[in-house]
Amino acid sequence: MTAPKYGYLAIGRAHRDVVTLADGTQLSPGKWDDGALYGWWQANLESASIAKRAEADAAWEDHVASYVASCHIEPTEKVVAGGGRRGTKVTVDRVTLTDGTLREFALGTAATEIEKEYRRLYTPPLLQGEDYASWRRGVTVQPIRTWAGSLYLDGDRQDLNFDPGSYLGGIPLQAILYELNLLSEQGWTVIHVSEDKGLFVGDDTDNDAYVTRVRYMLLHR
Repeated sequence: MTAPKYGYLAIGRAHRDVVTLADGTQLSPGKWDDGALYGWWQANLESASIAKRAEADAAWEDHVASYVASCHIEPTEKVVAGGGRRGTKVTVDRVTLTDGTLREFALGTAATEIEKEYRRLYTPPLLQGEDYASWRRGVTVQPIRTWAGSLYLDGDRQDLNFDPGSYLGGIPLQAILYELNLLSEQGWTVIHVSEDKGLFVGDDTDNDAYVTRVRYMLLHR
């Protein structure tokens, strides 16, 4: 004969946070401190942010390379002072920049020097909202009072969160019935119910008694 097993479903009032992202998306109510928000950003957005930065970096490098390639570089002989009355002939890189400006560099160094100069004068365009700090500034966190539960079966614990807008009679009845029906289908039976109550300001009086915690003892034979 199989020994009976016991389980426990506990539901109570809880403090949770509702998180709204900059685009209006809402995350499931939970305990959303900065650590939790950063973890969500890492899991859902950081890889996309890294890919976006890599794509932008590659586009910038292509832009710089295109600029250097568009400059006309031509080895040219010129005479410099020294080596007698006629001076000394040397070969240099004569460069015509894209705006028509003429520049000279040591032979074979023009492309490198043009690139260095361009990078000193211009910086890659900034990517708005690509890091956690800028993303976090667009996020709002609203504390709420809601309900949460824990289900203990076979030594395991499962945490339950309920929609804060679906309460009937002061407690999340629909969600509780849904869980109890699932447990019934799995062969669990409720053998005991206990609850705690607290006094709250209500519509009719300043000391209405409302349920604050409900506990269901479960049996599986």
